[in-house]
Amino acid sequence: MKTESRRLHVTWKKTFTWRVLDFLLFSSPSVISGPTNLRVVKMSSTSAVVQWEPTVGEIDRYRLTVTPNDGAGRSQEMTIPADQNSAQIQRLEAGRLYDILLVAEKDTSRSAPETTQVVPGE
Repeated sequence: MKTESRRLHVTWKKTFTWRVLDFLLFSSPSVISGPTNLRVVKMSSTSAVVQWEPTVGEIDRYRLTVTPNDGAGRSQEMTIPADQNSAQIQRLEAGRLYDILLVAEKDTSRSAPETTQVVPGE
């Protein structure tokens, strides 16, 4: 069981790494500044509120992606209006580590990602 779990974890890490590299290498050039200081400001056992310093310059929206760190389960993706600098993340599992990634978008360009992690209920 441990070997199988470890294998799944390694496979997910490779997949996640390739997706991040694909995002960085093949998405539109980053010509817009991104959000900074992404942090968790409130948490319950099944939700979290994140907040960030807004992007300098004009953007269309933010895109927030929440992924279980262990690779099991689906990612959540949220589109957040450009005039907001916080978001509430729902449907989290207590005690589970999640990776949170935030980018700013303008037309087809994306900023560099800002990241943090959360463990609800801790």
